Amino acid sequence: MRPDTSRPVLIRLADRLSHAVDSREKVLLDQLRGGPDTVMHLEFQAEPRFRSAGTDAVGVLANIGLYFRQQPSPQRLVVLGEAGAGKTVLAVHLLLDQLRDRAALTDNLRAEAPVPVRFNVAGWDGGGRFHQLDGQPIAN
Repeated sequence: MRPDTSRPVLIRLADRLSHAVDSREKVLLDQLRGGPDTVMHLEFQAEPRFRSAGTDAVGVLANIGLYFRQQPSPQRLVVLGEAGAGKTVLAVHLLLDQLRDRAALTDNLRAEAPVPVRFNVAGWDGGGRFHQLDGQPIAN
C-alpha cells in the first residue's frame, strides 16, 4: 500500500505544515516581545556586496520580507549580531511574512511554493542527519 501523493493531497499536507509552523512561530514571537502589542524597533544592515542594486543598506523589521523577496535567486540570508540584538525576532518576522505570502497564493502556485521552517542549529556540529526538531522527530 502506497501513500496518496496526488497534488491535492500534497497541497493539503504542505498547508498543514505551514499552519503548524505559523502557530509555533507566533507563540515564540509572543514570548520574545514584552507584550502582545509590543514590537522591538529593529534595524538591519545589508553588506554592500549582498544587497541588490537600488535597495537601501539599512532596513527596518517591518520590511525584512520585502527586502528578502527583492534578492536574486537563490535567496539566502545569514543573520549575524550580538546576543540580544534581535536575530531570532528578525528571523521569525521573515518566516511569518513568507508564510503569509504563501497562504495568499492559488492552489497551483502554492503547490510549488516551499514551506519555510526555522531551525535552531546552535550546538549542531554540521555532521549527521537533521532528524529531530526540539527533540521531536521530523520527516526524513
